Amino acid sequence: MNEYNGWKNETTWTVNILLMETIEELVKNGYTLNDVASHFYKTWKIDELNWHVNQIFGCAWKQIDWWKLYERAEENIKNSTESIVK
Repeated sequence: MNEYNGWKNETTWTVNILLMETIEELVKNGYTLNDVASHFYKTWKIDELNWHVNQIFGCAWKQIDWWKLYERAEENIKNSTESIVK
């Protein structure tokens, strides 16, 4: 699979750009990996979209590397905490 700006794919990169601050806040608040992904799915009420839009969204959703996003959020939090301590 090709990388996109250092990320697994364009979908994951886009989520990083648009949602990383929120992901970091969720991680700080003790959300697990599954909780983070579910948070957006529930907040955006994906299940309430019409069937066609739901299917298109689902295809994109499957491409998101939530593991890497969560890991990066943990790293960002650690680095920001360390820089405050210094």
